[in-house]
Amino acid sequence: MKKTFVAIGVLMVVVVLGTFLACSPKDVDPPQISIEIRATDNYESSIDGNVIQGVVEIVATVTDNVGVDTVRFFIGDSIQIGTHYNEPNDTVNGVYVYEWKVFELVRDSLDIGLEYTISAKAWDGAGNEGVSESQTFVVTIDNQAPESPYMMDPEDDDTVNLVSTMLKWQGSDADLHPIQELVYKVYFGEGSAGNMDSVYSTKKGTVPDTGNWATPLWDRDITYLVPETDYYWKVVATDPYGQSTESETYHFERGANGIPDYPRASTSLDSFGAVIDIPEDGTFKLTWTSTDPNGDALTHRVYFASEDEVDITDKVFVYELGDPINPVIDTFGRSELAVAEYTVQVSPGVQYYWRPISTDFWGATPSFAAPEDNIAAWSFTVAEED
Repeated sequence: MKKTFVAIGVLMVVVVLGTFLACSPKDVDPPQISIEIRATDNYESSIDGNVIQGVVEIVATVTDNVGVDTVRFFIGDSIQIGTHYNEPNDTVNGVYVYEWKVFELVRDSLDIGLEYTISAKAWDGAGNEGVSESQTFVVTIDNQAPESPYMMDPEDDDTVNLVSTMLKWQGSDADLHPIQELVYKVYFGEGSAGNMDSVYSTKKGTVPDTGNWATPLWDRDITYLVPETDYYWKVVATDPYGQSTESETYHFERGANGIPDYPRASTSLDSFGAVIDIPEDGTFKLTWTSTDPNGDALTHRVYFASEDEVDITDKVFVYELGDPINPVIDTFGRSELAVAEYTVQVSPGVQYYWRPISTDFWGATPSFAAPEDNIAAWSFTVAEED
């Protein structure tokens, strides 16, 4: 009997509760929301009529008969700024504050000088949506053009004595909040300033920015700087908003071409009387080092002869060794041998005379063709067979 009464009691509670819930009114009232745009104490913050810039606050005041669940801020109909807010900054008055850095959105999404509507939306737990009245502002930014790039190296009217050089400059921008990424475009040419073309572009985001460009990166057949030739260059800096400033046009000259140094043998084979063991395959690799005062690319002619091919006196000179054993390929006297080594055939018990002569890209070569040049050939002897 007791169990029956308990069951009936539980059933009555369920019925009453269900009736109460069924009769409870559904929440259909949306949150009430209004917004206000305020300047901040940031030194770039400004609201002048309907023009805003810098860092401003969008302040939303929200009320709801049940409770606010989420608040979001918008530019136009679809661009959400910031994140969604579930808790107010001021819980007593239901105030939500978003600190908007106008310049960040201008840089990424918006155009300067156009009108944009600012609004906020709020939702309650039942999904009802409240929308504030929109406020229209012209979004702008206090932007200054980049500073004129400072030309560091080479200095104006400098003389460069190397086959290549590094152009170096430094740039900056007075707008530091935020620091702007500047695009630097380098113009370079030879002969006159009117021959300059755009040769390089790079983006930098530090202040000050230091950039450089190496002339071997010049996109043309011959990237070497030509002796006794004038070159001109300048740099143009452009900020993210399209304002540009160009540097002065600088000039430099590649100086007169120098003559390559006489090569030096990499072993003891640059003296008379050196003796080498008999090579197993009958060949021997001659090696040397060679330098050029301007850093020009070198090719090498190898003069080589056995004792039977020269008139041995007190000293054998290079000019007495006849023609080079590797051919010359052009009127500059250059050969195809760009590495400082050459393999020759040798025989036991024979003395050999040799010396390489280097030629730079422009045909300059050390003088060796007369006795007064006093350029002696090097020699070595292959050991006798046992």
